[in-house]
Amino acid sequence: QRRLADADAALPAAAAARDPVAATVPVHISMIRSIVARLEHDRTAAVGHAERALALVPDGLSRERAALLVGDAQAILGHALLDAGELDRAIDAYRQARPLLHVAGNRLGEADITRNLARLELRRGRLRAALAACDEEIAEARGGSEIGPPWMAPVHLARAEVLERMSEAEAAEVAHAIDHLVRLQGVPAEDILVLARKRAVLRLAADALALHRV
Repeated sequence: QRRLADADAALPAAAAARDPVAATVPVHISMIRSIVARLEHDRTAAVGHAERALALVPDGLSRERAALLVGDAQAILGHALLDAGELDRAIDAYRQARPLLHVAGNRLGEADITRNLARLELRRGRLRAALAACDEEIAEARGGSEIGPPWMAPVHLARAEVLERMSEAEAAEVAHAIDHLVRLQGVPAEDILVLARKRAVLRLAADALALHRV
């Protein structure tokens, strides 16, 4: 908190010197304050700081820079709203963040937001909406390849979780999803095994885990 206060105090001098970084520093400070408030379990403050960050995004930024700032702020707002139990608003914030992070080139952030979005839809019982969120992201990221880039692992994991909640007839798709997760080498083996235990795919999981450790 002291360092954040120091940054606030230094802003007027930076602005007077026409420091190009100064215009966006208040946005970053508000985002950090939101994260700190979440860690301190002050949910109201966490939401308020995230909303303030969005309001402070200056005009005149490049398309990519603006997308990165607003996308990050929307993602942080989504996290804060989720902690506050406002699921509908959290989903809306995540949906706004996802395309902006894509424009900004933050692929890992985009994948994390897609995973969060799918899990929230799953919590609401909207299984098809959760699956669609994953499938859209995976189709775009693959670009013709069979598996896709490693940073898509969180989305594949969320997709497997959604499929696990669906009918027994789709258990084969769960097994296929697990295979993808292992080949991406971006998901903890423990997560894969926990998921596999929920269906009759233990043999595949054992083979997959062996490959994961190679």
